[in-house]
Amino acid sequence: MGQSEGNTERRHLQRFPALELEAQMKPQKRVLGPWTDIEAFDFTRTGLSIATPQTLAPDDVVMLRLRLPLATGDLTAERLVAVVRNVQPQPDHTFRYGVEFDFGASRHMKRMATSACLGRIEGILDRSEKLRNRLMSQQELLKSLES
Repeated sequence: MGQSEGNTERRHLQRFPALELEAQMKPQKRVLGPWTDIEAFDFTRTGLSIATPQTLAPDDVVMLRLRLPLATGDLTAERLVAVVRNVQPQPDHTFRYGVEFDFGASRHMKRMATSACLGRIEGILDRSEKLRNRLMSQQELLKSLES
């Protein structure tokens, strides 16, 4: 069902930790149903890794909402269509899914503004991760100088 550890890496883009990214999901079959909060892990402008107790299968289609809180105002991406590409059961009885955005699924997904918004989210997460790494390196340097 999921990728085995022996499989070769298929990612085309660097993934960024999505620590600050808030996400909601619902299966596409339930367009009028409620949104469920999910946990987002890694993000690229073409997809992300999510965790949810809901059971999904490869090729299932889901709708996503993403929100990146910023001091200058939130960056949101609504009505995102994504396809489940891999499934990994977790020890806590949730599932971790790799989903890929389907840019041909709807007029909204085909819009340049949708791609641009996802690109902006990716850029902010990239800069945030670089800053976090730089701060960690500086803290480690300070600790070594104090020793």
